Amino acid sequence: MRAILGAVSNLVSATSADGLIRYVNPAHKHVLGYDDADLVGKSVLEFAHPDDAHLIRDAILAAASANKQTSGEARFRHAKGHYVWLWTSVSALKDPEGRVSGIVFEHHDIDKRKVAEDVLRESEERFRIVFEYAPDATTLNTRNGVYVDCNRATEALLGYSREEMIGRNVLELGVFEQDTLAMLDEVAHLDLEKGESFMREVTIRHKSGKPLTIEFHAHPIRLRGQDLILGIGRDVTQRRAMEEALRQSESRNRAMLSAVPDLIFVLDTSGYFVDVHANGPLSALISAERFVGKQAKNVLSKNLYALFESRLRRVLQTGEAETLDYDFELDGRRRYCHGIVVKCEGDRVFVLARDVTAIKEAEDALQTRIEAEVLVSGVARTLLSLSHKRIDASITDALRRTATFLNADHALLVHAGEGKNVFLRSHAWNDPAERELSSVSTTFTMADYPWLSEQSRTANWLFFRDVADLPPTAARERTELMAENVKSVLWIPIRTEGRLTGCVRFIWRREPARIDESQVAPFAVLGDVLMTGLQRSQVETLLTDSEKRYRHLFNDMLDGFALHDIICDERGRPCDYRILEVNPAYERITGLRAAEVEGKRVRELFPGIDPEWIEIFGKVALTGEACHFERYSKEVNRHFQTTAYSPSQGQFAVILNDISERRRAEEALSESEAKWRTLVHNFPDRVILCNSDGLVQFANQPNSEFRDMALVGHNVFEFLDEDDARVVRAALARAAATDQSVDVEVSAPTPSGERRWLLGRASVFRSDQEGAQFVVTVRDITERKEAEIERRKLEAQIQHSQKLESLGVLAGGIAHDFNNLLVGIMGNAEMALSDLPLNASARIYVEDVVKAAQRASDLSRQMLAYSGKGRFVVEPVCLNDIIHEMSHLLEVSISKKAVLRFNLTNPLPMVCADTTQIRQVIMNLITNASDALGDQSGAIAVSTGVIEYDAQVFLSGFLCDPVAAGTYVYVEVTDTGCGMDEETKARIFEPFFTTKFTGRGLGLAAVLGIVRGHKGSLKVYSEAGKGSTFAILFPICEEPSVATPSATEPASAWSGAGTILVVDDEEVVRLVTGRMVSKLGFEVIHAEDGLDGVERFKADSGKIVCVLLDLTMPRMDGETALQAMRDIRADTPIILISGFNEQEVESRFAGKGFSAFLQKPFAMKDLIGALRSSLGKPDITLPSP
Repeated sequence: MRAILGAVSNLVSATSADGLIRYVNPAHKHVLGYDDADLVGKSVLEFAHPDDAHLIRDAILAAASANKQTSGEARFRHAKGHYVWLWTSVSALKDPEGRVSGIVFEHHDIDKRKVAEDVLRESEERFRIVFEYAPDATTLNTRNGVYVDCNRATEALLGYSREEMIGRNVLELGVFEQDTLAMLDEVAHLDLEKGESFMREVTIRHKSGKPLTIEFHAHPIRLRGQDLILGIGRDVTQRRAMEEALRQSESRNRAMLSAVPDLIFVLDTSGYFVDVHANGPLSALISAERFVGKQAKNVLSKNLYALFESRLRRVLQTGEAETLDYDFELDGRRRYCHGIVVKCEGDRVFVLARDVTAIKEAEDALQTRIEAEVLVSGVARTLLSLSHKRIDASITDALRRTATFLNADHALLVHAGEGKNVFLRSHAWNDPAERELSSVSTTFTMADYPWLSEQSRTANWLFFRDVADLPPTAARERTELMAENVKSVLWIPIRTEGRLTGCVRFIWRREPARIDESQVAPFAVLGDVLMTGLQRSQVETLLTDSEKRYRHLFNDMLDGFALHDIICDERGRPCDYRILEVNPAYERITGLRAAEVEGKRVRELFPGIDPEWIEIFGKVALTGEACHFERYSKEVNRHFQTTAYSPSQGQFAVILNDISERRRAEEALSESEAKWRTLVHNFPDRVILCNSDGLVQFANQPNSEFRDMALVGHNVFEFLDEDDARVVRAALARAAATDQSVDVEVSAPTPSGERRWLLGRASVFRSDQEGAQFVVTVRDITERKEAEIERRKLEAQIQHSQKLESLGVLAGGIAHDFNNLLVGIMGNAEMALSDLPLNASARIYVEDVVKAAQRASDLSRQMLAYSGKGRFVVEPVCLNDIIHEMSHLLEVSISKKAVLRFNLTNPLPMVCADTTQIRQVIMNLITNASDALGDQSGAIAVSTGVIEYDAQVFLSGFLCDPVAAGTYVYVEVTDTGCGMDEETKARIFEPFFTTKFTGRGLGLAAVLGIVRGHKGSLKVYSEAGKGSTFAILFPICEEPSVATPSATEPASAWSGAGTILVVDDEEVVRLVTGRMVSKLGFEVIHAEDGLDGVERFKADSGKIVCVLLDLTMPRMDGETALQAMRDIRADTPIILISGFNEQEVESRFAGKGFSAFLQKPFAMKDLIGALRSSLGKPDITLPSP
C-alpha cells in the first residue's frame, strides 16, 4: 500500500482522530516542499490557512463523529511560506471493528487553476470597468449587427436605454441609415486573426431623429467564446460645426482684405519705381521724391525687398497676380500692409497696397477670442465627456493650456471646502522653466483676502498688470506676490448663488502680461467650467461608488432580494404584483430562476397564492410603511424572515432570509437542550460553564458532598487555595491556547468543611471577542486519591520488605558458604584432637581452633536467623512464660533510670516457636529500648495479647511477606526514648546497621529473620523525640511440630562397615566428611555434584550402605538427586546435609524418604548420631504437612 501511495501524484496523509499527522506520502514534498519529519506528529491545522482552518476542523469532526466524507477547496502553507490551493477530501479511517481510528486526507493540487481563474476574473472585471465607464459610446455587437451590450456613454449619445438596445439590430433600431449597408458589411467581415479594424466618420440618428456625426471605430474581438464587434463612437458634431464657422469667418476676412488698397506703386521690369500714388493713413510717409527713379532694392529694407523680389519674379514669369503682405515698426507700433502685384501691359508692374493694421489687429483679436472660446469650449466638452477618473488630470491640463495661451507662468484653481469660509488649493500648474511658488499654503480662509470677495461681486475678472496696483486692502496678497517676484496677476472668481465659492488665478513672473481685458473676457466662464467638471467628478465618483456598492450588494448579498410593482384593481385595492428584478440569492433560496419570473405577475406564477401576501405587500407599496415578519411559504416550502419596504410609490422590495434550517435547528436545539439539561442534571459529576475569569454561568446539582454549594454568579477561584487557583488559571489558559481538553487535580472544602480531592477537565466550547467560554466537569476523586496514597505506602512497604528479603538471601548465602568452611575447620580439628595424645603440647591449640569454629558457627546461625532459615527447636510455648522467666534478666540489663512495665494478657494461646530464638528477640528489643532512653529517665513497656489479623491490618504497616489471615499472638515493646526519623527507620533492619557508637552484630536484622522463620510479622512505629514501638505477631500453635530424630547420642567407640557415598560440591566439605567417615570404619566414594552422585550411586548401588547428600549443588541439586537415587534403590539410607535449619528441610522434603539431617557445621558426634540412627533403624518418613 505504501508503494502505491508513494507513486500517486495526489497528496495522501493519515492523521489521528484529533488531526495529528501520522503518515504523509512523497507527493507532499513535491507540492508543499515538506519532508516526512516536517509534518509527522504535528496537527494538520498548523499548515492550514487561518481563514480555512475552521473548514478543516469541521471536516475532521464530521469524519470522526458522523463518519461523513467532505470535500472542498482550502489553502495550505508551503515550506517556503506562501499558500497553495488544494482540493481536499476528508474521510474516516476505521479499524477492523468499524470504529474510527483516524482521518484520511487526499489533496489535489488546484493552485494553477485558481491562479488562472483569478487572472481571468480580474481581466474580465477590468474589461467591464473600461467598457462601462469609457467616455466614448462603446457597444458590443454580433457580426450581423445585433446589440449584445452597450455602455452609459452609448445611452447618453443615442437616447436609447440599454434594455431598448440589447437584442435588437442596428438597422432595426434606426441608428444607421440604409445607405450604410456596405459599411456595415465591411465591418461584419473584419478578420480578427489579421488584426483588421475599421474607422470612418459617419452620420447616425439620435432616438429623437436628430442627425449626429461620429467618428466610428470597429474592432473584431472574442469574448466568452463569442465572435463580436467592439464599436466605439465619438461625437464630433459640435467640432465639425465649429470648424465650419471658423472657415466661414476666415472667408469673410479674406473678402475684406481683398478690397482696393490705398497705395499704388508702378515699377518697370528692372525694379525701378516709375510712379507712386499714396492715399490713406500712410500717404504722409510716401512721396515721389523718395521712390521714383530709384531701384526697389535701394529703397526697401532687405527683408521686404527679398519678399517683393520673389513676388515680382513670379508675376513676370507667370503673368498671374501675386499678393504681398508685410509689416514694419512705426512710431513704436507694428504696422501691417496688404498689397497685390499685377503685371500690366507692356513692361509695367503695378503694386496696389493698403494699411491694414487696424484690420490685422481686429482680426488677431478676433482670432485670439475664437481660440480662447474654442479652448474654453474644448475644456468644457472634455470635462463633460471624460470619465470622472480622468477629470482631475484634465483640470490640471486645462490650467496648463490656458496659462500657455495667456503666456502665464503659473495657474491655480481654488474652491470652497466643507466649511463655507475655508478654501482649498486643489489644482495647480507651474511652468517647468520656473520654480514653484513657495509661499502658497494648502488652505486659507476668505478672512485672509476680504478685498477679493468684495471686488469679485461686481467684476467677472480682476486683472492687475502690475501687482503694485493691488488695492490697499490687498496688502497681504501684494506682499506675498512681490516676494515671489510676480509681475502681473489675474483672478477669475467663481460664484454660486451670489456667494464666492472659488477662483482661478494666473501669475506672470518673467515679464508683465501683454494682454488686455478684451482677451480675458472669454475666460470669464473658465472657473465655472472647471468647477462644473470638478463637481461632476465628485458626484459621479460618489454615484459610481454607490452603484458599484449597490450592484455588489445586490449580487453578493446572502439574503434574497426582489423588486416588485403592485397591481391594483379598479377600486385601487392591491390584487396582484409583478416581479421586476431578483438577485442570485433569491434564485438560490426560492429555486425560481430570474429568467422565469422577472416581468411576470405572481398570480400567474402561483395561482393559489395566499391573498394575505398581496395584502401585506400592497400596504407597504401604497403607504410606504415598512414591515418585518417571519412566515412559511407553501409555494416554495420554505420558512422566510421577510423585510418589506417601498423604494418608490407603487413599488415594494423584499429581503428574504431563508430560516428553514434555523427553524429546524431551533427545534433540534430545543430538543437537544432538553436532553442536555436532563443529562447534565442527572450527571454524577458536577458540570460548570464559566468564562476565562472563572465566573460561573451554569452549574448542575449532582448528588455529592458539594450538592448544596451555590456556584452560579460566583467565581470558582473563591473556593480554592491560592496555589490551586493558580493551577486552575493555567489550565484554562492552556485549554484556550491549544483548543484541547486539560485535566487538573485540586482540593476544595465541602459546605461541611471537609476537604475533598477533585478532578477537573476543562474544554473550550466557545471563543469570541469577550474571551473563551469553558465547560468544566468536576469529579470527586477523594476515595481514589486515598487509595493511591495507601497503594504508594504499600509499594514502599513491599519495596522495603523486598530489600530486607534480598539482604536475607545474601545473608543466607554467606552463612551457607561459611558453614561449608566451618565443616572443614571443625572436622579436621576434631580428627586432629582424636589422633593427638592427651598430653600433646599441640592439643591446646587445636582445641582453641575448635572453640573458635564453634563461635563462628554462632555468627553463622545469626545470619541464618536473619535469612529466616536458622535452626529452630520448635515446640509449643507461651510467650508470657518466657517473659516471666526473663524478667529478672531484663531488669538488670536495662538502664538504671528506666522503668520496666509488663502488660501481659491472660490466658494467652500457645505459639509454635524456638524458645531460645524468642528470648533473643525479646532481649534484643529490650536492649534497644534501653539504649534509646540513654541517660534520660523513661519507661519501657512489654505487652502481649491476641489480634485478629487481616489484609487491612497488613496494609497498615507490617513488614515481612503477607501472612494468612487469622488469630495471632503479639508481643509489643514500647519505649519513651529518642525515637527515629524516617531515614533511620528505613535502615534499622539492614545487617550491622546501628545508631550507637559500637554495634553488637546483626541486631534487628536477626530479629527480623527469626520472625520470618516463625512465619510471623513485625511492625515498627516511631517518631523522632516521641519514642518507638515494636510489635511482633506469631501464629497460634494448633499442632506440635514433628521434629527430626535427634542425632546427639554419645558415640563412644562406635564404628561401622560398608561403603558410604559422600556427595558435595565443596571439596573441603567432601574431603573432611570422607575422612570422618573413613575414621569410623567405612569406605568412601566421593561425588562432586548431584549428577555425579547419581551416576556413582547407580554404578555401585549394591555395595553403598548410606549416602551423605548436600542439598545445594550445581548441575543437579540435592532434591533432584534424592529422587533419582530413590528411583534406583529405595531402601538405601540417605542423610541430607545443609546449612539451613532442620524445620526448613522437614517442610521442604516431607514425605520424600530421607533418613536423617545434618546441619552444617557439624561435629563428629553429630555425624555418628546420624549414621547410627540411619543404619540402625529403618528410614524415617515424615508425614506431609
